[in-house]
Amino acid sequence: MAYNYSNSALATTLNGDITDTATSLVVVSATGYPAAPFKIKIDTEIIVVNTKVGVTFSGLERGHEGSPNVAHSNTDEVIHVVTAEDVGGFGQGSWLAALFARPETVHADDDEFDDESIDVAWTQVTPSGTLNKTERLGVLSCEMYSISANDVIGLMKTCPTSTDLTIDVAFRKIGTGSYVMFGPMYARGLLTSDAIIWQMNYWNPAGLIFDLRSGTYAYIGSDHSSPGSTMHGGDGGTGILYQRLVYSQANGFKQFLSPDGVTWTNMGSGWTANPMGGMPTHFGMGFSTWGGSSQQVVSVEYFRVTEADLS
Repeated sequence: MAYNYSNSALATTLNGDITDTATSLVVVSATGYPAAPFKIKIDTEIIVVNTKVGVTFSGLERGHEGSPNVAHSNTDEVIHVVTAEDVGGFGQGSWLAALFARPETVHADDDEFDDESIDVAWTQVTPSGTLNKTERLGVLSCEMYSISANDVIGLMKTCPTSTDLTIDVAFRKIGTGSYVMFGPMYARGLLTSDAIIWQMNYWNPAGLIFDLRSGTYAYIGSDHSSPGSTMHGGDGGTGILYQRLVYSQANGFKQFLSPDGVTWTNMGSGWTANPMGGMPTHFGMGFSTWGGSSQQVVSVEYFRVTEADLS
């Protein structure tokens, strides 16, 4: 049989447990997956998918090519693969991942988290809800649940001593939920009442909103007319979103967006008056579901901090 492949299929996760004999499963996202039939891998099991309707994979052929068919759990990773029978054989049960769409630019500072574990220097500040962090295929996956409106969960690190800092980050939204907000962030501490500046992007049915906001982890309700909000049609898709948030002692905070992580657009004039009340003590990422109760998943393709104003 000939199988279909796509090198743009994104790593996803199971949405629900499956038994060792189940013939259908549901994934969080089927973005980039080809028309059936195709193959996936969960743990060490290779599975043929003969029917794909939305995020439901069915007509499953379990334990393909001698791999063990076993039960799998909710949130287990699912990847699209090429296997031994497709490439002339390189050992029974062998496989190659047919995905790994990643930003092309390699950067010396792309080690804020590594391929093994989340760096212990990250500190999580949680005013409400849940943020589960996992390492998947060398990038950080963040699963958000039931974060109250106006609250922001921070994943933060201590700032270096430099007064000028630039955060470059590449996010990818996984799934189709509309209550999902995330972006780079600076803070004046790690208490839920401490001041933060957040470059928020928000997917909703009307489009993708970018905004620069100030407040605290427990209340981030302040919009600012400069730079202000920018609406983009559609829901932003599930491609990579490149963001830059600059702090400089001379120029305050400024936000930038990029289609490719190379060419940046200034989204406003920035603040020369610092609403934070002083130099940030921490940098990192903010996440919120804005009162939405369903699971939302975001992958962090890279996170970089440069001790300079790159505006």
